[in-house]
Amino acid sequence: MTKTNLSKIFYWFGDKNLSLSSLKNNEKIQLGRFAIYTNRIILAEQTHSNLVRIVQKNNVGAGIDSKEIPFADALITDENNIFLAVKSADCVPILMFDQVKKIIAAVHSGREGTRKNIISNTLKSMIIDFHCQPKNIFVKLGPAICEQCYSVDEITFNNFVDSTEINQKLLSWIAWKAILSLPKHRRILC
Repeated sequence: MTKTNLSKIFYWFGDKNLSLSSLKNNEKIQLGRFAIYTNRIILAEQTHSNLVRIVQKNNVGAGIDSKEIPFADALITDENNIFLAVKSADCVPILMFDQVKKIIAAVHSGREGTRKNIISNTLKSMIIDFHCQPKNIFVKLGPAICEQCYSVDEITFNNFVDSTEINQKLLSWIAWKAILSLPKHRRILC
């Protein structure tokens, strides 16, 4: 993966003041110095899956003016002036951008999506469907829950480790509870 100049693409990691209802109730929203027409946004029906959908201009407004893109936790497009959006609370929002092919992906990756390889599936789709080269793909992680605030029981922890084969050095044990650091895993998997 290489570094890129993000001034060529617009991205925004929301805050508590930006809600789904504010997107649906306003014609446009102001994000920093940019005004975004909400009917240019595309949202998916996120199900903590490994499903990736390629979207085009005919999908704009999905999740805002019309039904969300069904069953997807990653959206990819090669179209300009489309704003891909993912909803996240504890999960990690991930932006992938091929700076040569101008392909962009927005990924929603939580524990289950990570376990099911949503990141890998998104990268594979970019490579297979758009002929992207991994060396040209820039990955940006958004804010997410950290290991100090996210505990899981031992069964969940062991199932995650067994099903992902992630090195246990990345995982910590505190007070006999498994603490799973989602952002650390995204850095390793990207």
